[in-house]
Amino acid sequence: MLAVEHDWPRLGKAVRQRRDALGLSQGAGGVSVATWRKVENGTESSYTPRTLARIASALGWTDDSVDAVLAGGDPTIAADPPSAGDVDLLAIIADLQSRVDALEERIGIGRDLDRVELEERATRRRVSRSAAADL
Repeated sequence: MLAVEHDWPRLGKAVRQRRDALGLSQGAGGVSVATWRKVENGTESSYTPRTLARIASALGWTDDSVDAVLAGGDPTIAADPPSAGDVDLLAIIADLQSRVDALEERIGIGRDLDRVELEERATRRRVSRSAAADL
């Protein structure tokens, strides 16, 4: 979904204008507030195609609109833009996903843990359980 020439500040301005026009909050479309903020600030990043598609969908744009704006063109309004209820539900999902991500980070899921670290954690858990059972 990414164009060869990336005008991220241009995309940020277009995204913010459209979001404001629709009265959406950052976090709409199942995309985190932090990601909306980065996009709207024109911060170049390695956004996934899925993230950019969610933003386009929340804004009522066609899937190729992000590429068009990044390349200097204009977004195209989708024939069937999402309803406010759909956007609210996606915002709830985004919030839940960010909470799950935070929990996974705290317990080490999603990171590339080496075998030694995993074995050490397992040993510590066994020792803790054994000590608790002795009480």
